[in-house]
Amino acid sequence: MKHDKECSFEMKEYSPSLELTPKTGCWKVSKKDKSKEAMKENAVVLSNVEKETALELSISGSSSLSPHLDNFALTELTKPSQMLTNADLAMDNVLSEDSELYIPMLLTQPTPTLNLHLEEDGLCYLEYFEQEVARFMCIGPRDSNYFIKTFFTVASSEEPVAYALAAWGGVYFSGFSNEKVQSYKRKAYDLVKKRYLENTNLDSYGYYSAFCYFLIAIGAEISSGDVSQWYDLFQQCTDLLKRYGGLAKFCTDFFFSNDVKWLVSYFQHHDIMSSVSLVNGTSCSMDKYNTLFKEYKLLETGNYGLDPVQGCAQPVFLILGEIMNAKVQFKIARDNLADQIQGAISRNSSSFDRRDVLRKQLNLHEEIDRRTTELVKQLNDVEPSKSQISILAESPEEDMESHLTLFELYRQVSHIYLALYIKRVQPCSSEVQLLLMKSLDAIDELIDTRLVTSLHMSLLICGVTCGNDLNRDRIRQFLDRVYARHKTGNLIRVREIIEEAWIRNKKGDFCVDWVEICKDFGWKVSIC
Repeated sequence: MKHDKECSFEMKEYSPSLELTPKTGCWKVSKKDKSKEAMKENAVVLSNVEKETALELSISGSSSLSPHLDNFALTELTKPSQMLTNADLAMDNVLSEDSELYIPMLLTQPTPTLNLHLEEDGLCYLEYFEQEVARFMCIGPRDSNYFIKTFFTVASSEEPVAYALAAWGGVYFSGFSNEKVQSYKRKAYDLVKKRYLENTNLDSYGYYSAFCYFLIAIGAEISSGDVSQWYDLFQQCTDLLKRYGGLAKFCTDFFFSNDVKWLVSYFQHHDIMSSVSLVNGTSCSMDKYNTLFKEYKLLETGNYGLDPVQGCAQPVFLILGEIMNAKVQFKIARDNLADQIQGAISRNSSSFDRRDVLRKQLNLHEEIDRRTTELVKQLNDVEPSKSQISILAESPEEDMESHLTLFELYRQVSHIYLALYIKRVQPCSSEVQLLLMKSLDAIDELIDTRLVTSLHMSLLICGVTCGNDLNRDRIRQFLDRVYARHKTGNLIRVREIIEEAWIRNKKGDFCVDWVEICKDFGWKVSIC
């Protein structure tokens, strides 16, 4: 095809969002990146096809995701506030080899539909997202890269999704503050609000498209280093799912297609990796997640493949969610007990009242001990997803070993969470330091692999746990190495939180709750 202009992938330096930035920033965002300069040699020319006609998405067979599908009318919901309803979960009836109803079209050239929505800059951003961003974010093989398979398919027919995806690519290509990137971001949200959020007769595909939009927009904000807007979008996404009738209904109505499994998994990942969940608990209860992912094995049926962001370690994330909710529960209980103890002392209460408070104190610590023992056993017994391990077994040996190392890293970091935030063990204890040393060694093994994008949470928890200068220097080196490979804004936030924790805890002899730092800064942080 002939083209009027060339679109060179000279990726401009990433610029984090203009949120509150503490005094601990260490990376100079304006410095040149030689790897980006090298992209000039591989300029990609986008097709400049006629914009008068739109190409309908070619789908083999019937599709649960077709925008023209009529038999998915939204039924009246009896419990719209539930994230997981009592919808039919008889998955034996729907999870067969034939349950994946269509093959998503992978885009190697922009379709005429996308050309109608996006001008040259937008197509450039979209192409960059496909060729670079989606590939480094996905830790699985190409055939399970749902960043491309799911999101690009919807972008072919849904204008706001195309704008949102272009904005995400633009975050890395031109920087988040770039005027064109911001323009696509605004256009996407304005259309979503008009077409989906304010539509009282929204059909099932409309909900599906809106779900895709929100997950894309959330990802773009997190990549930029945003500390508030992404969570506003996450809350709107949560409200949308409640309005639809919950995650189970969503899965059932779309026949548990691989695309829907991905959307639900990605939503769950954001929920558990949020600083807000360590304050208020997860948006969806872990019982409901466990019903889908453990009881009904949502990601282990059919031909879903290796999860793009959780790999074979999703079972650990489910336990981590339990730990986070337990932290919230016990913090409330401890605070209430502290008030009662203070009240009993200040009022010079009777011996009966004091005995009652002492009994409550005993009961609380017995419950903490019981729950801790239960969670420790779960962490010790958890194993990688067998179906996804079988996929890794067909990959090169070092790839499988890296995924298993990542699984063990998540297990160790979850043990640190449990020790620090529920058992309240001091970070300088031998128990925590042993976990820390094992975790740092695992991070060192993984930094130079393609799983490097999965290290943010581990770097944060290990960072706030480090108490001596030797280990802290090691963390700084790790952060520099990760940032040199992938300059994402949320990693900047991770570093700022870690260094603030070191300022507050110079000798590392007590536990600093990183969520309290976020609250002091007025941040809502995702550590995806």
